[in-house]
Amino acid sequence: MDSVYLRYSANLVAIIMNVELALLGLGGWEIVFVLAIILLLFGATRLPKLAKGIAESILEFKKASRESLEVEKRKSAKEKPPESKDDPATSGG
Repeated sequence: MDSVYLRYSANLVAIIMNVELALLGLGGWEIVFVLAIILLLFGATRLPKLAKGIAESILEFKKASRESLEVEKRKSAKEKPPESKDDPATSGG
């Protein structure tokens, strides 16, 4: 049973990766070539630092966008006038 599940999940991962690569228009050897060029340009010692910096940037961007949305929600909640039943403009009389 486990081998069937592992084979199925491996096939599913392969299909997903093929679809993603097809959307980018890149094949397997092209991806390997791009990764080799990146390795040559940055070196093996700088790649982990580069990846960590990119990850921290992405996390910081997500945090800032989340905070921005929260500020906008608070502003819209403060600007929304309270509905009163005594307002003659909204009451029919």
